Amino acid sequence: MTVSPVNFAGNIDQPKQKGGAVKAVASAFVPGLGQFLDGRNKDGAKYLGASVGLGAASTLVSVSMLRKAAQAAEALEEGAETLPKTPVGKFVALGLMGLASTGLWIANIVDAYKGGKNAKSDAVVAEAAAPVEAQKLDEEA
Repeated sequence: MTVSPVNFAGNIDQPKQKGGAVKAVASAFVPGLGQFLDGRNKDGAKYLGASVGLGAASTLVSVSMLRKAAQAAEALEEGAETLPKTPVGKFVALGLMGLASTGLWIANIVDAYKGGKNAKSDAVVAEAAAPVEAQKLDEEA
């Protein structure tokens, strides 16, 4: 069993975790990678899955809009006087998906940075605090 250093006030000195910035940069390039590097696989899978899902959904909407634009171009070449209406809902949906994916990307980076500093250190501190807390209980009794 490893004992954490205890300062004179009886508080446990938390071990300093390095690499929060590295994990944040990793998550900026591949969503969830910082969480995977931190050992938080479920969180990493959630961010990766959500990013892939939003990307796939926005790709489908974009392809649908491009097909509609191609049909309109063909209609113009054939001499049509009016163009088919472009559904405004698809533009709105695409914009909302863009906002959601940007928010998700930022949350992913912040979580990788903060999680890289706190996730494992909490478990280490809790494990090290058990003997100190037991000692305090013995002293009080």
